[in-house]
Amino acid sequence: MGSAFQHEMNNRANEREIVQLSDRNGASETDVRALFVSEFERLKMGAKVGAYLTVLTTSNVRGMLRRKAARLAAAADGLSPPA
Repeated sequence: MGSAFQHEMNNRANEREIVQLSDRNGASETDVRALFVSEFERLKMGAKVGAYLTVLTTSNVRGMLRRKAARLAAAADGLSPPA
């Protein structure tokens, strides 16, 4: 079991990552937080080394946000009239 200090440090690191992901991807913090929490919980269930959870979760959420942006861009291109 981790100490209360480690838990608090992980929470701060996670929150920092959520804010950075939101800023860099133009997504709302609420949406990014929901993705982050969901992915973190999913990964935590099978994690052997907890120290990497934030890094792996951040990477996965970044990929999710990129794919979502690409889908939105493709849909917008498909809706615009041909030039």
